[in-house]
Amino acid sequence: MKRGSRIRLALLLGLATLASQNAKAGSAVAMGDKAPYVAASYGYLKRIAEKRALAICSANGGTCRIIASTGKLGYGAIAVGKRAAGGSIVGVAIASPSREEAAIIALEHCRAAGGINAKVIREFRDPPESQPLSGR
Repeated sequence: MKRGSRIRLALLLGLATLASQNAKAGSAVAMGDKAPYVAASYGYLKRIAEKRALAICSANGGTCRIIASTGKLGYGAIAVGKRAAGGSIVGVAIASPSREEAAIIALEHCRAAGGINAKVIREFRDPPESQPLSGR
């Protein structure tokens, strides 16, 4: 095999690996009208992650809706704060380049919507830690 052919083959194999990793990229966060209840699903195609998040949420959270979803890889975080008039406010970050940035963004979203004493209640990474975050 010629050197040029080997380089092309290596490049094609690398692109195929990236494509297969990104084919499963997807995260979604659903929120229910009870408590409020939040559920996240990640590591699936975006549409499947959305269906899974809704199913998980509906099992405990009453009527649910998707509040964030993406087909990109990255870190995610969900923050919850108290509402001045009572109840809770949720802030979400998905497809962030780092765990820290996801937490900061989720907290900022929560506070910007009026959340008081906001705290990160959930963090996740798509793909899971055992797989590299390539294809960004």
